[in-house]
Amino acid sequence: ILSYTRSFRIDDRIHVGGTSGEVITRGLFVTRLRTIYNAEVTVPNDLALRGRVVNYSAAARTGGLALRVSAGIGYDVDWRQVHELMKGAASDTEHVLGDPEPMVLQQTLGDFAVSYELLAWTDEPKLSIRTASALRQNVIDRFNEAGVEIMTPVVNAVRNSPEPAIPPSHVSEPTPPALRFLGLQGGTA
Repeated sequence: ILSYTRSFRIDDRIHVGGTSGEVITRGLFVTRLRTIYNAEVTVPNDLALRGRVVNYSAAARTGGLALRVSAGIGYDVDWRQVHELMKGAASDTEHVLGDPEPMVLQQTLGDFAVSYELLAWTDEPKLSIRTASALRQNVIDRFNEAGVEIMTPVVNAVRNSPEPAIPPSHVSEPTPPALRFLGLQGGTA
C-alpha cells in the first residue's frame, strides 16, 4: 500500500510518527529512517499508513522547501528596512533559491515588537537543517551590521540598559554609558 500511495521513496527526507529522517529502507512491515544525528529509527508501516507523513523531498522537487526564520523587531525600525535585511540574509545563504524569491511577512503586532517571518526556499532537503541554521546566522549578522536589535519581551522586562544588545564588534560608534541607580552604600543615609 505504501508503494501504491507513493507517500515517500528511498532517500526522501520525511517526518512520520514524531521522527524526521532520510528513508534508508522500506520493507513489508517497517520503514527505516536515518536521522540527522545518524541514528537509525525503525517505524512500523502501519504508523505511516494511519498517520500523517510529511515528505520534505517531494516539496523540494516541486518548487522548493520553505525555510522559516522569525524575528521580533522594535517599532522604531522601518518595516522596509527589516524586509531588506532579511532578504539580504537569504541571498547570503548557500542553498537558498533565488526563485521563488524570499519573502517577508509581518506576523503580529506585539506589545514590544513586530514579529516578522522570512520565508526562503531550498531544493536541498537533506541540507535543510544546516541551511536554516546558516540562514538564522546571516539574519543575526545583517541586523547587527545595520545596528538593528532583534527584540524579545524578556529582554525588555529584565534589562536595565538603554543600549542595544548588539555585539561591540558591530557597533560603529560607542554608546554613552547608561545611567544606573547605585543605591546607598554601607546602609546609611
